[in-house]
Amino acid sequence: MASNSALLAVQYVAGIPALRYQPPRNLVAKAQRTSVIAANRAVKYEASYLLSSPSLLCRRSVTKRDKAMVAAYPETKTIEVSTSGFPESTDVHLENNSGINLKLVVRDIWFGSKVVPEIPEQIEAEGKFGHNVDYKAAVKRSAGCIGYQINDKKWIIAWKNATNETNKVYAVVTDGVYDPNEIKDELDKRSQPKIEDDQTEYHFSVEIDEYSPKPKLKAKISKKPPI
Repeated sequence: MASNSALLAVQYVAGIPALRYQPPRNLVAKAQRTSVIAANRAVKYEASYLLSSPSLLCRRSVTKRDKAMVAAYPETKTIEVSTSGFPESTDVHLENNSGINLKLVVRDIWFGSKVVPEIPEQIEAEGKFGHNVDYKAAVKRSAGCIGYQINDKKWIIAWKNATNETNKVYAVVTDGVYDPNEIKDELDKRSQPKIEDDQTEYHFSVEIDEYSPKPKLKAKISKKPPI
C-alpha cells in the first residue's frame, strides 16, 4: 500500500496524471438506470400528490411544473384537476407583417366560455383577444379556431389548452374551404407547442406556452420576399 501511495505522489509531482479507478461499464450503466428510475418515481409521486391533495386542488395558482408533472404521468389522473386551478384562459396575440389587411372569416370556439372578448375583425398590424374556460363545465378547456383571409388564402390558427395535457397549436395557410372537423383532427394528431411554415408565398409562426395554465399564444405572418 505504501509503495502505491508513493507511486501516485511521484506521478502527481512529475506532472503525470494519477491513474484513476474506472468501474466496469455494466456497473456504470446499472447506476445510471437506477438514478433514472429513482428520478421518475419521485416525479410520478409528485404528480400523484398534486392530484390527490385537496389543498392543492383548490388553490388559485397552478404552476408550470404542476401541469408538466400531471401531463408526464397521465396514469395518476385519479381526480380532475380544475376547480380554480388550470387551465384558466388563453391569451392570443396576432402580428401581421404581410402588408395585407387581414379579415376575420372563421370564428369557431369549440370548448370554453362562449363569451369571447371581441376578436379583431381586421388586422393591419397587431391584434389580440383572450378566451376563458367555462368554469361551470365538467371538463375545463379552452380550445378553438380562428381564420383570416389574406388575399386568396386563409390563415387558420387553432389552439388547445386542456386539463392533464400540454398546450398545443395547429396552423395552416390554405386556399381550401374551412372544415372544422379536419382542423380538429389535425390539432389532435399533429399539434405541437410551436409550428412554422413557408410552403406558400407567406411565412408564419404560431407558438404557445406549453405548460402554463394561462398561456400566451403568439402568431405572426409575413409575405416572403421575391426570389
